[in-house]
Amino acid sequence: MSGVQAELILGAIERKARSAQPSNSSYLEQRVQYLKEGAQLVDEESQGVMMAWEGPLMQAHAKVYTTSTIWCLCYKCTRM
Repeated sequence: MSGVQAELILGAIERKARSAQPSNSSYLEQRVQYLKEGAQLVDEESQGVMMAWEGPLMQAHAKVYTTSTIWCLCYKCTRM
C-alpha cells in the first residue's frame, strides 16, 4: 500500500514540475525576419536567431557529417 502512495506522490510532484517549466512553443511560433543589411535572422523582438557568421560553420558541419563515416551509438558498437 505504501508503494502505491509513493507512486501517487511522485506522480503529482512530476506533473507539478512539468507544468512549472516554461514552454518554448510560443517562441517557436513567432515570425522571424531576415535583415539583409546585417545579414541576420531576428525574432519579433529583434533578437538574433541566426547570424551571418553561423553560415560557414553550419556548412562545415554539414560537410563533415555527409563525407565521414556514419557514427552508430548502439550498444553493440559502443562496446568495441
